[in-house]
Amino acid sequence: MNIRVSPASIFRPVRNLLLCALPILGLAGCAINQVSSKGEISQTVADAKSVVVAGENGSVELIRDPAATTMQISAAIRCSAETEEKAAARVKATKLIAERDANGKVRVAVEFPPLEPMYMAGSNDSASIVIRAANLDGIEVSTSNGGITVGAFAGPAKLETSNGSIKLTDYTGPIDARSSN
Repeated sequence: MNIRVSPASIFRPVRNLLLCALPILGLAGCAINQVSSKGEISQTVADAKSVVVAGENGSVELIRDPAATTMQISAAIRCSAETEEKAAARVKATKLIAERDANGKVRVAVEFPPLEPMYMAGSNDSASIVIRAANLDGIEVSTSNGGITVGAFAGPAKLETSNGSIKLTDYTGPIDARSSN
């Protein structure tokens, strides 16, 4: 049995594989070439006693401000898309959620609009959250990619970030702080 291997018989399958992969590689290239748009959204909440923050790709800062009569929450938003118009539309569609329960616990989160199918593998959207309040008795913060800074509050603190520093200043109470990077 004779088997002949020619350069063309090897080249053809490799060429076909590359031609099939180009559209997929092109989509991945679009994600790298995204443009960003920035904005800021804010809310106030009355009668806040404690806070739970679920952050996503951004820092979280809690500032003790004795002059504050309400909890003031702001989020610096950055969204990405293939065009400036689409990125700006994503910023405009982003929501800052701040809900207080009957016990005064405020849950804070940023809700980004759904990604377009070609960007489902990853997003460059981010939100850096700043919260000002006179007093808080209990703080929980979780963010996926950013630092956490907490001022002179009291009560139990549970702080977790997957990538960032954790800084507390004059905090009173038990602290459970974790950073994996």
